Amino acid sequence: MRQLIERYQRVTNTRFEEINSQQQIFCEISRMRDENDKLQASMRQFTGEDLASLNLNEVSQLEEQLEFSVNKVRARKHQLLQQQLENLRRKEHILEDEHNYLCRMLAEHQVAMEQHQQVAVMEHKVGAEVPMLEHFGHFYSEEPSRNLLQLSPQLHAFRLQPTQPNLQDANFQGHGLQL
Repeated sequence: MRQLIERYQRVTNTRFEEINSQQQIFCEISRMRDENDKLQASMRQFTGEDLASLNLNEVSQLEEQLEFSVNKVRARKHQLLQQQLENLRRKEHILEDEHNYLCRMLAEHQVAMEQHQQVAVMEHKVGAEVPMLEHFGHFYSEEPSRNLLQLSPQLHAFRLQPTQPNLQDANFQGHGLQL
């Protein structure tokens, strides 16, 4: 009890030495106990306990206080839900942009692969229809002075590339090809 009184004196800056009688100390302690009891009863009423001691007017006031509190809680809940919704919308837009980018990249990759396959098929068809040596032999038999630089791509659907292994073959040396 003594520690409680000392703590009260420090918080309120009141000295009981200034209070002349024991009666005043007792009154102050009684007042604090009553206030504590009222606060505890109020807390029980807010939680729905101990409502039998309230009259109609007090119950109506309690209901208004609780409705006010519920409205504040709902407003905060609504605010948090709106923030989450905005965050999810931003994430949705980011994911849509990434999806569109990846779709474009995939489409470009597929087009490139199709072009590559078409080129490979055309090269295979050209190689299967007319062997390279026969095609070159035709040009060199008609006009022996012609070299590879004079061949026109409009006349033929193939291109000569010096890095192809078959052009560096020993069989071509007798036909005047120089790489």
